[in-house]
Amino acid sequence: MISSPRRQSDVPARSLLWHQGITLVCLIVAIVAVGGLGLVWLRQQISDTAGRIQKVQMERVNVEQRLEYLNARIARLNRPDTLHQRAIAMGLTLHRPVTHQVVRMGKLYVPAPAVEQPSSDPRQSEPYRQTFDLASMEAVRGLSR
Repeated sequence: MISSPRRQSDVPARSLLWHQGITLVCLIVAIVAVGGLGLVWLRQQISDTAGRIQKVQMERVNVEQRLEYLNARIARLNRPDTLHQRAIAMGLTLHRPVTHQVVRMGKLYVPAPAVEQPSSDPRQSEPYRQTFDLASMEAVRGLSR
């Protein structure tokens, strides 16, 4: 058996193939590493967002509880007995109307008002307006003293 002498052109071809293989493996490892880091970053963002959502939900619950408390307080302030006691405290002489002071009217045709868009301002709702009117009366009463 005669061994064939190595040709000079085979050595660079094998060396080039070896370098290309190493480069491909390094490139794959780099892509996997960048993908892994991207996944870690994405999970961190999800965790941060979940924390912010939980904080906002807790604030929302607190605001709803405060709103319920204020609505209950307004309802207590607008009860007839509370209003009567406040009128007495302000020095107003309010009495129940006698029979001849009450006028009862039959059904009248009243055209329906134009449809209005509901106000998003909570101060326009009836309990808030009544409380504001009551507070205004106290301020006027305080100025006249």
